[in-house]
Amino acid sequence: MFVSKAAVLGGGTMGGEIAQVIAAADIPVVVKDIKQEFVDAALDKSREVTKGQLDKLVSKEKVTQEAADARLEEVMGLITGATDYAGFGDVDIVIEAVPEKMEIKKAVYKEIDEATPGHAILASNTSS
Repeated sequence: MFVSKAAVLGGGTMGGEIAQVIAAADIPVVVKDIKQEFVDAALDKSREVTKGQLDKLVSKEKVTQEAADARLEEVMGLITGATDYAGFGDVDIVIEAVPEKMEIKKAVYKEIDEATPGHAILASNTSS
């Protein structure tokens, strides 16, 4: 199965880093959390990680600063933030990265199941 669009549920550190890896593979990804401030934090984390990776390439003279700057914007352009499930209707995979509380996870999986197409893979990330 090919993934043409992904979603990450949970905008904490892990959510931002997971979204970054997906976007760096040139796959559009939606990051959703319950508050805009958490979404913004995930986007900031994605930018920070991407910039760090590209800065290393520039310092090793593998790419120019101009190319790195362009790639940073390409990657970040593939990441969309959301506080609702509107962008989940055409995703192929959802990676859940919410707090390790069973009542939250149960509610989230019910919401994901209702918001995603039948073929979508639902995956879980754990920090435990």
